[in-house]
Amino acid sequence: MENKPVKKSNVPNFNDANCKPFFFGDGPIAVLLIHGFTGSPAHMRPLGEALRDAGYTVRGILLPGHAETVAAMGRTDWTEWLGAAEKALKALLETHDKVVVGGLSMGGLIACRLAEQYPVAGLLCYAPALRFKRRINNLAPIVKHLFPYMAWGTNERLSNPGFMKEYNIGYLGMPVAKVEDLMKIQKATVPELNKITCPTLVVQSKLDEQVHRSVPDMIKNGISSKTREVMWLTQSPHVCTIGADHDEVFERTLQFLRKNVG
Repeated sequence: MENKPVKKSNVPNFNDANCKPFFFGDGPIAVLLIHGFTGSPAHMRPLGEALRDAGYTVRGILLPGHAETVAAMGRTDWTEWLGAAEKALKALLETHDKVVVGGLSMGGLIACRLAEQYPVAGLLCYAPALRFKRRINNLAPIVKHLFPYMAWGTNERLSNPGFMKEYNIGYLGMPVAKVEDLMKIQKATVPELNKITCPTLVVQSKLDEQVHRSVPDMIKNGISSKTREVMWLTQSPHVCTIGADHDEVFERTLQFLRKNVG
């Protein structure tokens, strides 16, 4: 984490159509997609479109405090993020016999929490934030008093030809106090992974700069599901749903769903 100011010329355009929540398709099986910490539905939209084209109903939600201002995010907390995802899942469960829940980063963590508590038909985890790679994140309760805001560090892989730049819409930094909120979701979720019994796919890049590489094994060894698949990527950054491996991610996701959900 770096404490750097954000240049106004680099401020994301949250009015971009790619950044809006989406509801696609009318298939018999629904998929709920949840974006990550400081992110937006844009990070999930290409995956959602691929699922729609394959015949699934897909809903991509916007978590409270996101795609607005960092100050707005600072006024929300983990219970609101989890509550928004829970509300969307309940709505889909009322209209579809089978609902799959999936998410990126914190969205993947929230998806795990929902799979522990609701009868979902499948779980899709993309770089799920169950454990940080950088230990400094664990110091958020202290660091927040010194640096209330920190910019995200740069990643050269964001300039790779295969990276879907037009979908990379999210805050350029974070309110550090909200990392503590993310940690509260971790503390609620990790001890109860054994409650997950649905088919599960975990996707993570070997180049992930945010999530610890032990997380796929944490999930695979912690859940009670008979079907537990892990896909490792070699070209993508943390936001792997729009990384250079995105075509392979979409295809593997579809293969997993067709085989294990329908």
